[in-house]
Amino acid sequence: MAHSLSRQDPIVFIGLTALLLQGLPAADVPADLEVQAGSAGRAGLVRPPKLYRDGTERMQVYLRHLESAGQEFTGSLPVLPGLRRRWTRRPAPYEAEQVIVRLSEGTDVGTVLTAPLHHALSDVLIREPLLVSSTPADAVKRRHGAWANTFPDLVEPLITTQADRRRLDAAWSFADGRAESPGESLSRAAVHELGFIVPEPQKDLYDGDRWIARVDHWWDQIGLAGEFDGKTKYSSALRKPGDSWQDVLVREKEREDAIRRTGAGVLRWMWSDVRNLQRFEHLLVRHGVPRRTG
Repeated sequence: MAHSLSRQDPIVFIGLTALLLQGLPAADVPADLEVQAGSAGRAGLVRPPKLYRDGTERMQVYLRHLESAGQEFTGSLPVLPGLRRRWTRRPAPYEAEQVIVRLSEGTDVGTVLTAPLHHALSDVLIREPLLVSSTPADAVKRRHGAWANTFPDLVEPLITTQADRRRLDAAWSFADGRAESPGESLSRAAVHELGFIVPEPQKDLYDGDRWIARVDHWWDQIGLAGEFDGKTKYSSALRKPGDSWQDVLVREKEREDAIRRTGAGVLRWMWSDVRNLQRFEHLLVRHGVPRRTG
């Protein structure tokens, strides 16, 4: 919002920045804002401005701000993003969309211009690796199923090369609306990138006719349930009114025991595991997840 207001000419946000502004998730907050460059000569990365003379002054200003707002220091300072201007000559021009910038606690702070959803999403699917593109793509299929069915037709005029078509088709085909969180989307993408068979998302498990649980991931080939343990799962999804942390953990342990009694195995991982591909690969190998063939 600050960058948009600081420029006399209209700023149009594109790519992953546009998707985030339109309310779609990302596994990680990108380091740079992406905007449409006015020309090819204007394209490039602009480093963020230095607001303070040194780190000590920055810390003092930030601590005074927190004190005046009645907040505590969490151990990290806010980081200004860089700015990446990209020149994207597309065969089909578009009219930028106005999007409300809304803080996580609900406050509206103004409006900015972004590329339309199908432009921004196709841009991300073509340019970004699966570890980046899968999270917003999964969310689009989950939240906007009817619109997602029209997406291939909407982007048809935007495809300029066969290589772009192959990349977009592959990334869009991989997207699955059954993934319910960024962590689950990132996990599926990491499994694929590491060369393993991708699990089925959100699988219901039964003991005979009795429903046991719905697991985040399921490898039917080896009877293995995969559970991504993000903070949200324990802070909201599994926590009932009046629950203590002990209640949540005991209930989750009982759920896992019920899954294991069906003969299934259980593999659990966290953000720190899936963000370290070598560590994640070791987990998958240790639990016998099969590699893809061909």
